[in-house]
Amino acid sequence: MRTVLFLAFLACAGCGSRRGAGDADGDGDVDADAGSDADSDTDSDTDSDSDTDSDSDADSDADSDSDSDSDSDSDSDGDADACDDEDGDGYRCLAAGGDDCDDETGSTYPGAEEVACDGVDQDCDGVDSPADLDGDGFDCAEAGGPDCDEGSRFIHPGVLEVGCDGIDQDCDGADWLDADLDGFDCEERGGDDCNDRVWAIHPGAVEIGCDWTDQDCDGEDLVDWDGDGFDCEAVGGADCDDGDPGVNPEARELDPIVDLVDADISVGESSMAIGEDGTIFLAYASSDDDLVVATDEGLGWSFERPGKCVEPRMALDAGGSIHLSCRYFELRYFTNAGGAWELETPDADINAGMPSAIALDEAGQPHIVYGHGLSHVLSIATKVAETWISEPIADDSGIYPAWIAFDGAGARHVGFVRFSLFTGVRYASDATGSWVVEDVDSDGVSRWTAFTLDSADVPQAVYTSGGGLVPVARAAREDDIWSSEVIDPRGSANWGPAVAADGATLHAAYYDPDDDDLRYARNDGAGWTAATVGSSEDRGWYVSMAVAPDGVVHLAFHDQHDRDLYHAVITAPPDGIDEDCDGLVW
Repeated sequence: MRTVLFLAFLACAGCGSRRGAGDADGDGDVDADAGSDADSDTDSDTDSDSDTDSDSDADSDADSDSDSDSDSDSDSDGDADACDDEDGDGYRCLAAGGDDCDDETGSTYPGAEEVACDGVDQDCDGVDSPADLDGDGFDCAEAGGPDCDEGSRFIHPGVLEVGCDGIDQDCDGADWLDADLDGFDCEERGGDDCNDRVWAIHPGAVEIGCDWTDQDCDGEDLVDWDGDGFDCEAVGGADCDDGDPGVNPEARELDPIVDLVDADISVGESSMAIGEDGTIFLAYASSDDDLVVATDEGLGWSFERPGKCVEPRMALDAGGSIHLSCRYFELRYFTNAGGAWELETPDADINAGMPSAIALDEAGQPHIVYGHGLSHVLSIATKVAETWISEPIADDSGIYPAWIAFDGAGARHVGFVRFSLFTGVRYASDATGSWVVEDVDSDGVSRWTAFTLDSADVPQAVYTSGGGLVPVARAAREDDIWSSEVIDPRGSANWGPAVAADGATLHAAYYDPDDDDLRYARNDGAGWTAATVGSSEDRGWYVSMAVAPDGVVHLAFHDQHDRDLYHAVITAPPDGIDEDCDGLVW
């Protein structure tokens, strides 16, 4: 028991005294003198006996340290609690011998997830890493790198800048305010460019109407670009071409003028001629095989019926008198040159005249070319001294249809289709003094053909080539050689085409079997242009054509569906434009 008490006494004496083990004189230092230290130590320990050095003796030195250490060791681990995992992250501070480099932040400790480039060493490995968190090849600015946004791999020096999005993609310190380089800053940054991604859109730019785009940034699209008073179709307007002020619903369309000549007559082939005074003559057959001659002097159509005849062909003499060839169980000839209608029979053969064609020589005498239904011989009848003389042109040559014209030298030119299965277009001329027959095209051509001589007396033929219904072709004979070209891939010459020449301009008309329409084509030397004359079922059969002295082209054609005969005036060349926006292009 005494031993225990003695040890306790020694322990208590040691913890209450600030003297060192060598302080024999009790003056607070280890020297042997009894004087006080000269260091003026003002430490004053606070102890339970209120003396200055926690012992029972009064301090003999001037040490007045007031050490008010109030740290407590609540977990009895021998370390003060203030540095013993103050942030509660399970790691002791460095001062307490631990490895938490920031004991005031719970997210900072060894093994914590490192947040790159935030200036904080979360995992206490001594560095803030990695320096290129987004993997774009550029270190963050916090690590001395040039990457201004380490959270996006699309943001770094050298990347393409996206203008006016509030983001500095290329890390040059600023967002791009004029991305399209049109000289106008974007609206998002106070500019007036309403679309900074298109250089053609900015204040003052040329506005393109009705494209749903505000090119000049005035807040709206231009709905009447051409200024003709009609809004474009794109915004519900009626202007079918808002780029052309000449195109609108009230524009004057130069479409052909079509008028009805005769109704419900079951007419077949017709023939047209125009006098020097502009009077229009039409010859055709009625449903009861009457020959009908219609005349329009500008006040409407008047009609005469000289007699029975079908498939008429017409020519006018210098005085404006009419000469007609046709057939009615024989080859017939009608004329009103004497004032009243007269009938003659150039060939009384019952099979003659399938069909015929007529032309007048310089003396006004008629020449009629025609075929024989049984013998297939192509012949020509000429009236000499009131007598008709007939001679053959070629045997087994053909009959459908015939055409004849005189050139400037008085030579005769004839065109027709080979009769045998209608396999070829043929041409004959007596320019050498005797008839010479040539093949124009023998590749399974159509049943009908049309011929004319142009201003240079070059023969021109229109027909359907290739053995099918389309296309319409044109052939010309120059230097004794026939060459051909396609006029219109939509047309067909199988139902009576027509062709005429006006100076150097060629005109052709024919039927379009795909759309049941009449087509007109024109070539003034710059190539063929074609357009639809009228849109109606089966409109455009058996076309005839004539050019008036003023150069205006006139057509006559049959509407097979309604059994009507129509007359059309081509008021202007086709331009492929629907001027009045009615859906019909001329």
